[in-house]
Amino acid sequence: MRWFKHYSDMHEGQSINNLMDEMHHTGLCFFLLQELCAQKLEQENIEKNEAVFTFHTRIVRQKLRISQVKLKSLLGHCRVNGLLSFEFRGNTLTIFMPILLELLDRDAKNARKTRAKHAQNTRLDIDKDKDKEYNAHFVNHAASNDAERISLSLAKKEIPKKPKLVAGDTTQDKFEWQSFFEEFWKKYPRKIGRRAAEKIYKREINNAQDHDKLIFSLEKYLRSIEDLKTQKQFVKYGSTFMNSWKDWFELEESVEEAEHLL
Repeated sequence: MRWFKHYSDMHEGQSINNLMDEMHHTGLCFFLLQELCAQKLEQENIEKNEAVFTFHTRIVRQKLRISQVKLKSLLGHCRVNGLLSFEFRGNTLTIFMPILLELLDRDAKNARKTRAKHAQNTRLDIDKDKDKEYNAHFVNHAASNDAERISLSLAKKEIPKKPKLVAGDTTQDKFEWQSFFEEFWKKYPRKIGRRAAEKIYKREINNAQDHDKLIFSLEKYLRSIEDLKTQKQFVKYGSTFMNSWKDWFELEESVEEAEHLL
């Protein structure tokens, strides 16, 4: 379960902080419960687009070292904070934990980035070899013909450099972010955390091009929700999506880059 343990840094999230405020040390049992579900996902070959897990209630209580009353309280608080949903049927406990799907998605995304980086490095090595061959040829040619060497040198100096676009350039028109944010907010399905989302928007979206990237990322996330048939209570808050919107855009760039290089 390398993919799971590597991303067990959820204590920094707002949902986990809320859970700890409400249940104190008992809230830590969520991480044990999450690990139980991750183990089932690996060992029992559960469909990775479902993340539905069934346990005997007694087994869960033994693993978490808590009573039946505290187990129900823990699950209830986890459901309120959007971490999971559950159902008791006699001695059986069924848990739906979509956050594991996000962890798997992040792991797959990083794997694609690694492959893309490796392909890019291979391409750079090939380009370096070509540059060495060109430089050797150029030196030999210049030694035998000084006049041609000077002509090539002058020709290189005359080639204009493409100007670099600097983010936040003061020569650009002032970016009126409010109307653009309203467009984004109208499209977002779970309108919670608007004030926090606005702060992040003002900090990271500096022009219309950045806004287009954000809308592109949103559309990818909406397609993911539709493909996975994610229930509304498990859709990210608007503020939570704004904290990670670049992940969806960078994933697309990495995949396109890998396909181009390979």
